[in-house]
Amino acid sequence: MLPTNASTAWPPEGRTDVLREIEIYSAWYSGDLIKLSDVAYRTFWTPEKEDQILANKVRQEIRRLVHMPIAADLASLSANMLFSEHPIVTIAEANKGENPDGAAVFCQERLQYIIEANQFPAVLLQAAELASAMGGAYMKVNWDKELSDCPIIAPALNSNAIPTFRYGRLVSVIFCRTLSNDGVKVVRLLEDHTPGYIETAVYVGSSNTIGTRMPLDLFPETTGMPDKVKTGATGLACVYIPNMLPNRKDPGSCEGQSDLSGIESLMETLNEVYTSLLREFRIGKGRIVVPKDFLVRDNELGTRYFDLDQEVFVPVSTNVTQDKLNDQITAQQFSIRSTEHLDACKELITRIVASAGYAPQSVGIDAQGTAESGTALRVRERKSFVTTAKKGEYWRPAIEALLFAALEVDREQFTHGLSVFKPNVVIQDSVVYDLAEMATTLDTLNRAQAVSTHILVSMLHPEWDADEVEAEVERIKEANAPPADLGFGEPDNTGTE
Repeated sequence: MLPTNASTAWPPEGRTDVLREIEIYSAWYSGDLIKLSDVAYRTFWTPEKEDQILANKVRQEIRRLVHMPIAADLASLSANMLFSEHPIVTIAEANKGENPDGAAVFCQERLQYIIEANQFPAVLLQAAELASAMGGAYMKVNWDKELSDCPIIAPALNSNAIPTFRYGRLVSVIFCRTLSNDGVKVVRLLEDHTPGYIETAVYVGSSNTIGTRMPLDLFPETTGMPDKVKTGATGLACVYIPNMLPNRKDPGSCEGQSDLSGIESLMETLNEVYTSLLREFRIGKGRIVVPKDFLVRDNELGTRYFDLDQEVFVPVSTNVTQDKLNDQITAQQFSIRSTEHLDACKELITRIVASAGYAPQSVGIDAQGTAESGTALRVRERKSFVTTAKKGEYWRPAIEALLFAALEVDREQFTHGLSVFKPNVVIQDSVVYDLAEMATTLDTLNRAQAVSTHILVSMLHPEWDADEVEAEVERIKEANAPPADLGFGEPDNTGTE
């Protein structure tokens, strides 16, 4: 429900700690040292602590580090493991044998159009990456008849959401976007999603209070926008996908846990070790020690220097022999402890990746450098596939609910009279199966007479729908059918006397 009291705290009480956690994970995900240092500054200095000297020291130390983008790598890995292959979306009623439901067939065609128009696989990758880094992600169904002739599906940041859960299920959510902030007056746009409706309002308040609700037409961003619209959906026109549950930092929360949760200190240490490695290279550069007479005077600064990049040199006027002259030039090369640093980096990355639920092999650690069969890959990366399968159990029902809502919105706003059917979603794994391995598996099952030809074709081509599988089964039957009887009858083997 939208706030009605101008003095209402914003963000609402109880939401501040969650948003602070999301802000930290967002800074790590961005890889921006300034953002990271500012987050650390606010962690060490608040009006209650007033330890500004320590806070400034921490901020300056962080800004001197070299950042390793391991947080972004983990988020990208999570998304790729989930959706590197497009999910299979079907409507069961549209794929029932030879006489499917015509209304269901049209619904599936419309659903496929919505998926293609929204580049839905790419949207899923984007949302999955955000969910990995920030603990969860929202996906909304919008519409704008000037931009598109079908519903628009887009991800939304959980840092902008104020959700309400009941029995672990999202029952309403307010999305908040700051339109302007001059340091004193804050203008916020609130979008309240409830079953079947979206209510929009603009509030003018301060940094910590919501303020007064104002007419939408007073602001150019919301001019002409209706206060409340009917979505046509029986439920919400949005879904929330937790990255992983339970949330270790708040086990009773319905909001997911970030892949970065609990590994912040490891990521900080990785930055320190990598910074130290680059410092080794910087201070370990080769140096030469020469007599003062070898130096050139800088007329502007009045100091002496030796230009190592100079191509032509004037011989030094001296009575010293060449051998003794060479003795006066001393080369100094410091040892660089690169092996120790790289081993430490490798160990830290392994720990970070494992703590996030993935196998080190998924990020190239201890890779063999040779092609592996699907079986060997699954064995070596089993931890990654188990984590991905667990996340998929949160994504699959959410995608089904999202696409169902998109069809309902499409019926209300674009395709009137559309019969809406519930989509079925299958999230594929990211393993590329070896053809020889698959052929061996299918041959073994066929020889054991354990499965039908229909199942064998479905295993070989999981991306095919029921009609394509049935057509291939018929072609196989025709190819394996015995030769036709030409009408000559059975041969006479009795002989004649």
